[in-house]
Amino acid sequence: MPQSFSPNGDGMNDVVYVKGWYLQELVEFKIFNRWGEEIFSTKNIDEGWDGTFNGRLQKTDIYVYKIKALGVDGNVVQKEGYLNLIK
Repeated sequence: MPQSFSPNGDGMNDVVYVKGWYLQELVEFKIFNRWGEEIFSTKNIDEGWDGTFNGRLQKTDIYVYKIKALGVDGNVVQKEGYLNLIK
């Protein structure tokens, strides 16, 4: 996961995805705002967060992500961290 992304429409770092050679299947990818409200969720490894919630671009801030995935070895991998949305 990157530490920052900038969904400003320039075609670079506009969407944040969960990617990696080790991943076989995405079990969950969730984004939460600073108040703990879930603002994005997917199980589709090809779907990423574009910085919007309810069709509105979110403000520059720090967001929490939670990832749960199945590795190619069959083990479940979980990761949590912070993501900076920069405009």
